Amino acid sequence: MVLAAPLGAQSTAGVAVSIPFEFVVSGKTLPAGQYNLEPFGTALRIKSTDGQTILFAFTNSVYGPATADQLPLIFRRYETTHFLAQFWTPPSGTIGYQLTKIKMEIKMAKDKAGPEIKSVVAQAR
Repeated sequence: MVLAAPLGAQSTAGVAVSIPFEFVVSGKTLPAGQYNLEPFGTALRIKSTDGQTILFAFTNSVYGPATADQLPLIFRRYETTHFLAQFWTPPSGTIGYQLTKIKMEIKMAKDKAGPEIKSVVAQAR
């Protein structure tokens, strides 16, 4: 689901990342390229550096052992389709945001073997 953030939404530290493949977020396919990702409350803001793409996606908080110098974005890949699954935040890298699976991914998961997990390292801004 794509949504707009409330006007008063507070953001925390974000990351800059180069994603080398097209990927799906909230049912929208985004092209490979440079993006800035930033949490906004319970949503994640994804903005292409050229300003052509801005969207928000609902997330759930997750906690884990990521390190501050290796802030990964986690993708689930089914054949050639990549779904953004998790985003880890600076400065600690231990707080993350997990995106909800959409119907398209759930269907692909039923039809295919388990996903391949891929990570892309992001740089704190």
